[in-house]
Amino acid sequence: MRQLYSQTPQNQDEFVKSDYNFHIELAKITKNNLLQGLYSIILCLSFPFIRQTYESNPCNHSHALEDHEEILKAIENKDLLLGKIAIDNTLNHWMQRSELNNIKD
Repeated sequence: MRQLYSQTPQNQDEFVKSDYNFHIELAKITKNNLLQGLYSIILCLSFPFIRQTYESNPCNHSHALEDHEEILKAIENKDLLLGKIAIDNTLNHWMQRSELNNIKD
């Protein structure tokens, strides 16, 4: 999964694609076909909003990378509690950025 972040995306579309691929890889490592299918549906439904969050504020790219880095650390350390915290933080950060974007509009 770290290979997804070995090169900095050069533009908005590359970043969104990289973010999407990160989430697809998260689903794949579960080796659970049902979970992968459900997660794929959720990603398809939520990615237009995620893209909009990135487009509204370039700083959101670095925040997403930081959040994903915390998830990777938890996976590498096989730390379930750290993983839960990292995912909760990621969701909270995304919600905050989404709310701020709505206030701007």
